[in-house]
Amino acid sequence: MLKILFDKDKLDTFAKVTNKKPITILDILEKIRLHISVPQCDVFGYLSIENEIVVLIIPVDKHPKALQIEACNKEAERIDSLINSDSPTLASHVPLSALVISQVQVSLKLSSSANFTREQEGACNVFHFDKLPSFDEI
Repeated sequence: MLKILFDKDKLDTFAKVTNKKPITILDILEKIRLHISVPQCDVFGYLSIENEIVVLIIPVDKHPKALQIEACNKEAERIDSLINSDSPTLASHVPLSALVISQVQVSLKLSSSANFTREQEGACNVFHFDKLPSFDEI
């Protein structure tokens, strides 16, 4: 899991200059997804009540193996490093250059107590949680 702080003013400026529409969390997640190199991992996220972008990089399999979880954790650590080093790789994608700092928290297992269903919405997966996982479970 990544917690990312962003520059709202930069995002607002990008939105005005590029397409006159606000930049959404889904826009940012789609750009982060482009930087994930492990095909068994996908990117999901939301805006927290603390106004941070929370990003989950998790295996797409229903019952992931430990190696898949480890690979997704490494991807999260790599994205964290790119954000914190202000990497030109990320800055080349307009909304991602507004990401200021990131904090990574890796998971040793995927919670089995969080029941969810997944449905396709455009290019992104949307999850509907019966019960949100707690930070201890992630």
